[in-house]
Amino acid sequence: MTKIPNNVIKPPPGYMYVNQKVEKLHGYRGTGLNKKYYFEDDIKKRIDYLESKIDKLMDELRVLKRRDKYKPKPEERAKRVWISDILEAVCDYFEVGPIDIKSEKRHADLVRVRSVYINLCNELTHSSQPAIGRACGNRDHTTVIHHVRLKRDKKNCWSIKKESGIELWSDFAKLEAKLKSEAQPDNE
Repeated sequence: MTKIPNNVIKPPPGYMYVNQKVEKLHGYRGTGLNKKYYFEDDIKKRIDYLESKIDKLMDELRVLKRRDKYKPKPEERAKRVWISDILEAVCDYFEVGPIDIKSEKRHADLVRVRSVYINLCNELTHSSQPAIGRACGNRDHTTVIHHVRLKRDKKNCWSIKKESGIELWSDFAKLEAKLKSEAQPDNE
């Protein structure tokens, strides 16, 4: 093995050899201080520092391994239904267009269809009520709250005392089952 002289390899900027550090910090030059003691003390500090960094990395590695171990497979992930899928299914089932659902018309048949659409969006998606209102023709979130309360309290078009209300509950259940069966696994 050949020895490379010190003048050929230059240390990076700001780097000092151990002897230079000891002399600079402690004014060692020619005094009776022991170089070996300072050198070993510096090495111990470096070792402790590196061991602490290794411990942190090992902890992070354990967490990442645990996360990968328990990460569900694509077929086991929660299935998600999108607002656009609900709109398409409701339009096909009731034979109305998306423009009719999003319009400002208040015909009884359209209100029933709109109520089914809003309640399906509320129950099957992770969307907020303002987002559902915007998807339903730039309506306010209070409209969504109103339709959810109608269904919950079984009032107006959701009344089980009326034949049309029973039909609406049946239609809602059929659409909900269809959308859940066609839902795709979430990619998150």
